[in-house]
Amino acid sequence: VNNERRQRIRKVIQGLSAFSSELESIKDDEDDARESTPENLQGSENYENSERSSDIIGDAISGLEEITDSLEEIT
Repeated sequence: VNNERRQRIRKVIQGLSAFSSELESIKDDEDDARESTPENLQGSENYENSERSSDIIGDAISGLEEITDSLEEIT
């Protein structure tokens, strides 16, 4: 890979890092909201949807980190 393509890959890595940070912020907000749910609503469908959403976002973050690690091997 030549220097020009390495630079382009670095820009992609920066973008992926920004996406990952934004997803982490969203996940934190979702986790905080769920943690403030009253005990009597913790088994509700909304609560379970929130847990599932946080898990999916966490998986997406992990995937982005994996991609970033792979691309960093090139640069």
